[in-house]
Amino acid sequence: MRSIFFCFVTCLIGFAIGLMVNIFVIGDQFITYSHFHTPNLSETMSTNVDNHTIKDTGTDENQMVHDPMEDEEALIYESYAVLNALHEKDYNQLKTLAHPDKGVTFTPYSTVDLQSDRVFKADEIAEFESNLTLYIWGMNQESNEPIQMSIHDYIDRFVYNVNYLEAPCIGINHVISSGNALENVSTAYKGLEFVEFYFPGSDPEENGSDWSALKLIFEQYNNKYTLVGFIHSEWTV
Repeated sequence: MRSIFFCFVTCLIGFAIGLMVNIFVIGDQFITYSHFHTPNLSETMSTNVDNHTIKDTGTDENQMVHDPMEDEEALIYESYAVLNALHEKDYNQLKTLAHPDKGVTFTPYSTVDLQSDRVFKADEIAEFESNLTLYIWGMNQESNEPIQMSIHDYIDRFVYNVNYLEAPCIGINHVISSGNALENVSTAYKGLEFVEFYFPGSDPEENGSDWSALKLIFEQYNNKYTLVGFIHSEWTV
């Protein structure tokens, strides 16, 4: 509850200054950075992410070590690249960010079930624009009916339901807020990295329950972070 309270306060600060900076959560600490999502994102990605995922110490040609700060920077840049692809509905670009073998798992609510959650391979993601198939994505936690939607409708409702490029709170391997659904990202994706983009509630009549979050799950592949999962979170009944 304390971390949720602090996040709520810092989110208000973020809104008050016009979203000029983002608030990052690493563990229990709040750290501010200038916005990473710039118009020159592709240039930034090519010059920063590829060079900052793994650091070569130069001491042993076979020894590569992680630099924690540079890993976090690479993780954030990859995250914004994913959000930008979603924002532009650029599924060819999203394909290049997905894990080439495992693809991407889509989880409509906070609780991940890797046995039943729908998975799309990278090549399938590239075909999203022309794919009008209706899929079952899980159970609607409000109506207890199957979630039957096209990919486009699902993404609009359970992935990019708000403009997460403008999210005022960002958690790195940290769940900012949770409802009554089990948050099992750390066990379902054990050992992997995730970034949560969070919007606090804005409707006074909802008493803060209209918050929304999107988690992006990443796994290292060939010394680069690749997307393996989307988790949508919201307050559920």
